[in-house]
Amino acid sequence: MSDETMKYIIECIIENAKEASKLPRNEFNDAKRLAYYEVLNTIKGQLEVNDVNLKDYGLSFEIEDIL
Repeated sequence: MSDETMKYIIECIIENAKEASKLPRNEFNDAKRLAYYEVLNTIKGQLEVNDVNLKDYGLSFEIEDIL
């Protein structure tokens, strides 16, 4: 998989997470937000461990800020 493909996938996940954050608060939507948080946090953590610049992948922000 190319870096560009990975960047696009992460961009899609971030956009979906932002949309999920706009949904009304209920158990289902809260669980959906948590799932996006876990996915983004895992990706971000792995990029950090591998010393990859988070800015290059659009993850140079606090995940909590969008969820």
